[in-house]
Amino acid sequence: MFNGADEILNVGKSAYTDPYLVSTLLSVRLPLFPGMRVKLWSNYSNELARHVIAGTLDLALITGVPDTPKLTALKVADNPFYISMSLDDESGNEA
Repeated sequence: MFNGADEILNVGKSAYTDPYLVSTLLSVRLPLFPGMRVKLWSNYSNELARHVIAGTLDLALITGVPDTPKLTALKVADNPFYISMSLDDESGNEA
C-alpha cells in the first residue's frame, strides 16, 4: 500500500476516535503532495501521546490528552456522551 509513497504521515488513533473523522482524514488528497500516504496506528491514548512526544508518530487523534508541555493539543470535536437504555430496564426507572 505504501510502495512508491514519497512521504508517509504516521497518525495514531485511539479506540474512541470518531470513525467518520478517520475516514475523512483518509479521504483528503493534497495536490501539492500527491505521493503522501497516511498510515494509521491504534493504541491507548497515553501510549499514542508518548509516541508523538518521541517522534515515532506525526500526530494522534486521541481523547484524554495528558497535560504535558511537550504536546500541543487542538480540540477537533466536542460531542456529548450519551447512554441509552431500554424503557423496560429497572435502572432507567429509578428516580
